[in-house]
Amino acid sequence: MTFVPQELVDAIVSEIDDVPSLKACALTGSVFRDPSQRILLRSLSLNQDFRGSSTLLDESPHVNAYIICLTIRLDWNPSVTDIERFQEILVKLAIVRQCIMSGMGEEFRVGYHTPTFPSALLCFLRRQPLQELNVLHWYNVPPAVILRFLATAPMVSFFNVYVNEDTEVPTPDAQQSSAKPLEELIFEINANSVRMLFTQPRFKSHTKALRRLSLVARFDPSNSLIFDTADTLQHIRLDLGGFTAGVLPLPPLPLLRSAEFLLLFYVNPTPWFSDLILATLSASPLLTNIVISFFPLRNDRSGVPGALLDATLLATLDAALVAHPARPTIRWRLDFMPDFHEPTGAESLFVAGVQSGMPKAHKEKRLTFERCEDDVDELAYRKRFSEFIVEVQGWMPSVSTEGHLGFERYELQRTLDG
Repeated sequence: MTFVPQELVDAIVSEIDDVPSLKACALTGSVFRDPSQRILLRSLSLNQDFRGSSTLLDESPHVNAYIICLTIRLDWNPSVTDIERFQEILVKLAIVRQCIMSGMGEEFRVGYHTPTFPSALLCFLRRQPLQELNVLHWYNVPPAVILRFLATAPMVSFFNVYVNEDTEVPTPDAQQSSAKPLEELIFEINANSVRMLFTQPRFKSHTKALRRLSLVARFDPSNSLIFDTADTLQHIRLDLGGFTAGVLPLPPLPLLRSAEFLLLFYVNPTPWFSDLILATLSASPLLTNIVISFFPLRNDRSGVPGALLDATLLATLDAALVAHPARPTIRWRLDFMPDFHEPTGAESLFVAGVQSGMPKAHKEKRLTFERCEDDVDELAYRKRFSEFIVEVQGWMPSVSTEGHLGFERYELQRTLDG
């Protein structure tokens, strides 16, 4: 029998992108089993009842070394037995690089039925070679816990997280002296109470090496966190949905290389948005890429070509873009409402309007246009859907708590001319 190097087998298996084929490979023989299982079992979801996962890891201990992506979703009030089983699972995992934790908070209150849970979870996070920590749907979280999260991974994100502000913020303990430098910090919807902690020196100390920052602008119209981290930032992302303050200041950003803006408008946002783009261009001599994700919510075709910038402002932006020493590009990511998708749809009008209003940048191929859904994966779609649900529930709290709100997704085939 011809010998095939294991490295070649691993490379072949790594190119397989469907689960049935990977399962078939895992049953072919020992030489294929390990690389196939490493892909099949790289992700583990712990959802409320942990018996199945616990049994798997007990009966097949080699699987512990395969799990690099972990999702934790706790029930509102898990039993003592479930929590103990959950802690036993955490002890067995050692190479998790991406962790998503959802639906916690009560476990950290005084008097919780399993007082060892907080330390077990925090010790687990500290032991892992984490590259990414995502915290979703946490309530009544002590600031001390948020502080510990910041020391566990280079990238930490918060979505729908509420801090128990009555809890005193302690001095970081000795275990945090070996904290991983925080390079990326993401605040999504309903994480403003976490962001506000960064006015405190103990939290600011974690942002000394911050390179990437994502914020919801309406919760911090002064951009205070950007000002505090301006010397090290290389990328900023601002969600401008619901922003009405009219002025969004930016400091000099000497290392900034890219900026992204998410727009979700019912009305034309000029002129403040164009001022923001111009300020971004002047903030950094190294800027090479601006991404504008545009979600128009106004079914008014006549106003679409100027929905962001009128002719005068487009000309000003064109001149600033062409004159910039780093020759930046603007990448427009468009997601128009279904009503716009007609033979003479507004997306084509919008693209033509921007191109004609910025002729120099267009000629130099420094304007690009694409549909948002072209590069949004299922995880990103689910996140956007989840954000929508949270916002609607916030608008209608009484109806939501009574169980009179329901949500479901449906598929829509979208086509455009041009």
